[in-house]
Amino acid sequence: GASLRPFEGNVIKALISKGYRSPTIREMFMFPPQNADLLPESMINFEFSIGQSFLDSDLVTELNLFFIDGWNMIEQGRINGIPKNLNTGYFDNRGVELQVSYRIKPELRTDVNYSYLKTSKPILAAPEHKLFVGAIYSHDRITFNADMQYVGGMYTNTSTGSREYFTLLNARIAYRLDVLGGKTRLFVNGDNITGTAYTINEGFPMPGATFLAGIDINF
Repeated sequence: GASLRPFEGNVIKALISKGYRSPTIREMFMFPPQNADLLPESMINFEFSIGQSFLDSDLVTELNLFFIDGWNMIEQGRINGIPKNLNTGYFDNRGVELQVSYRIKPELRTDVNYSYLKTSKPILAAPEHKLFVGAIYSHDRITFNADMQYVGGMYTNTSTGSREYFTLLNARIAYRLDVLGGKTRLFVNGDNITGTAYTINEGFPMPGATFLAGIDINF
């Protein structure tokens, strides 16, 4: 990898990386759809990004382009109707990601992230579009953050070509206590608070609205 700062507030980065993942014991030997003949997954990743900050770094932007060459992705398929882990052969992914972060006030910041992914073949849990919009407000003892996430064109079954589209809304509020030097917080957290019905793996629906209250203690 390499990075260059041609002028104030600007950074250009380039990265080439290569890696692999060996099949796990579960994938090879434990329960259907095990397959003892699985080969390791491997891929080469190319990335190029340009970042620029504005307004005394209150506004930060970054554009990232990426290309991935991959081999032997492990996915669950079917042989004569029987589920089996299989190496899916060669694939290439390419896409673009845009990130913008803006500090509106010292206590208020917003973040937006959008990514587009084009795959040469269907890949499980790989969304074509993904958008994240979030904001965090912190003042005195209270911290509040909320975010919206949209996922579009995500494959849930590569055999049938089933794809999922959904939008999630999450929120969290926390209150700092004068305990352990101000490192203790009471919080209430809400995930998927609109109760959107969606799946990531076909046949296993995700939970609806869930809420959690608790206390964070940091030492």
